[in-house]
Amino acid sequence: MSIEQNYSIRFIGELALREKQIQQNYRPIIAVHKWFARRPGTLFRGLMLSEFGGEPVEDTYYRANSFEGVTIADPFMGGGTPLLEANRLGCDVIGADINPMAAWIVREELDALDLKAYAKAAEDLAEHLSQQVGHFYKTRCPVTGQSDVDVKYFLWVKTGTCTACHKSYDLFPGYVLAEDARHTSMCWYALLAATSMRLLTHTRPAHVAADQS
Repeated sequence: MSIEQNYSIRFIGELALREKQIQQNYRPIIAVHKWFARRPGTLFRGLMLSEFGGEPVEDTYYRANSFEGVTIADPFMGGGTPLLEANRLGCDVIGADINPMAAWIVREELDALDLKAYAKAAEDLAEHLSQQVGHFYKTRCPVTGQSDVDVKYFLWVKTGTCTACHKSYDLFPGYVLAEDARHTSMCWYALLAATSMRLLTHTRPAHVAADQS
């Protein structure tokens, strides 16, 4: 059987929707750099399993699969999601793009990584940034009194002055950033404390290359 018989729009569609909905938490390697209109990796994994797996995609999706000897080529690879998913399935991959940035991104996504060196470099960078600017991202929780609470967001809002009582007020409708349950929970007290930082104004892999042709 081939892709026409093995692929399931419903099965892959549900997985792809879930993948896109949890992007606040799920950060695969394709998220190492922004790219235009990235398609979910779920889609391409499903397509390749349906074509080369020989069974319905519902039966092969969660298995360990290896398609050694299969080569996947993408002449317009962009951010490289199809090539990454093919590489995860054991395929050889060849990609090209007229944009040299795309070539760099995909090459970095597929290149071997020294995890110990990466972890050390990330730790050093985080420590350096913390020392240089970390104090700008701290606040005090007005409920618990805890100091040095990490801030997730700063909202800079203009303020106005009431002509009757001469008190300052925010020219802003509200501070709810998101209500969907898929978003991670956070300390709203820390968020509200952070809003005190207001703008006080009165009215106011294989072979990946760039196409050089």
